[in-house]
Amino acid sequence: MSIQINCADRQLHQHIVGEPHSSYPPYPLVIAGDHSVHIPCIRAFDDQEPIRIMHIDAHLDFVDDRHDVRYGHGNPSSRASEMSHVTGFTQNGIRNASSSNREDYEAARAAGSCIMKSWKYCKV
Repeated sequence: MSIQINCADRQLHQHIVGEPHSSYPPYPLVIAGDHSVHIPCIRAFDDQEPIRIMHIDAHLDFVDDRHDVRYGHGNPSSRASEMSHVTGFTQNGIRNASSSNREDYEAARAAGSCIMKSWKYCKV
């Protein structure tokens, strides 16, 4: 399987890398610590096939708004869930669902999140 890394601009990426070497489509991989990076990268795929997001973090990031801010810390997953081309999430490493309020957890589940808590990955 060929995995191609792309941070938002598919045409530029295909120009540099060329056509995929398999029948699998390229997979975007965005590694970012800042919450402002996610939404533009996810938006870049709104004219492509529907996508499912794998989110690796200790928190759900499903806050609808924090201090009247809708595009900031803690809410990129919530904003992504509003995009019609996002079919759901696999959220890995969630330390504790209680770090979000109950409404955020329920919104994540309603948006199709499969929530994998971090303790499932560790042997005690």
